[in-house]
Amino acid sequence: MFIVLTLCIILNIACPYQVFANTSSDDALRLTVADWAYEVRDQGDYDFNSTASFPKGERAYAYFELAGFAAKEENDLFSTDVRVDVALKTHKGLKLFSQKNVLIMDSLYEYRPDMLWFYIYVDVPWWAGRGEYTTELVIRDELSEEVLVASRDITIY
Repeated sequence: MFIVLTLCIILNIACPYQVFANTSSDDALRLTVADWAYEVRDQGDYDFNSTASFPKGERAYAYFELAGFAAKEENDLFSTDVRVDVALKTHKGLKLFSQKNVLIMDSLYEYRPDMLWFYIYVDVPWWAGRGEYTTELVIRDELSEEVLVASRDITIY
């Protein structure tokens, strides 16, 4: 198809295939909600932590809503395959904690999902010094091979 499209462009003739270029950022893998929380109960039901501050030795929750991921249709069902890695770093880049595939969302749906919600938590090490740290989230859409890296600051006291 690429060769046919290239020839159509060079020869300035109508292409026999429909080709759509999507430049909308609405289709890109993105976080529509990314909030720190004291606790997460369900989709949209969480206790928002506006200061992003947590005591050391405690659990820090983060609530997310993800859009722009791929869904594959097969046998009248839609499947997703999104994986999440997480890391906690000092501002100088030293990793205090990291884990690959902390969450794997490879579910089947009757209808194509527009949004996936999830939460993660990090047990802040008791030995972590007080101060500001950076959490890094790597979200991989295995179907579209798109990767999203998001960083958020967190304060440990």
